[in-house]
Amino acid sequence: LASDLKKDVIFFPTSLVGDLTNRSIINLLTKKQNCVLILEDAEKAITKREYNNDSSLVSTLLNMTDGILGDVLKLNVIVTYNCQRQEIDEALLRKGRLKAEHSFNKLSVENTKKIVNKLKLKIDVKEEMTLAEIFNYKKEDELIGNRNMLLEKPVIGFGSA
Repeated sequence: LASDLKKDVIFFPTSLVGDLTNRSIINLLTKKQNCVLILEDAEKAITKREYNNDSSLVSTLLNMTDGILGDVLKLNVIVTYNCQRQEIDEALLRKGRLKAEHSFNKLSVENTKKIVNKLKLKIDVKEEMTLAEIFNYKKEDELIGNRNMLLEKPVIGFGSA
């Protein structure tokens, strides 16, 4: 999505979401008017203020997208999160604030087959699958490199040779 946009994109990883209230960030965004701000794993900035130790994050996000500061910045904000919708602050969900929303659930069997065919994968689709399941699909008997190990699930960590 970001590569198709004709706007500057500013990506905020999880570790920096709390810095949205920093004056230097606001100054940067003022110089990058009409950009797209992507906040990854932004639960800290969007959950209900009574859940959050720093309620100023929700207020800052609202001010950056709505009101006087929003008029100056002209930001488009894309937020990813891994919490339930009911945990999101109601002010962010008010009519006119949330332009679009998408949840990445399992795809229907029909849509799963379309993606599998387009990617030319050898998967016998019999049930709904998530994109993660499609892109990480391995048969139980597939090997990693030349090791005689069964690949159960990709993992992060150290192995011994």
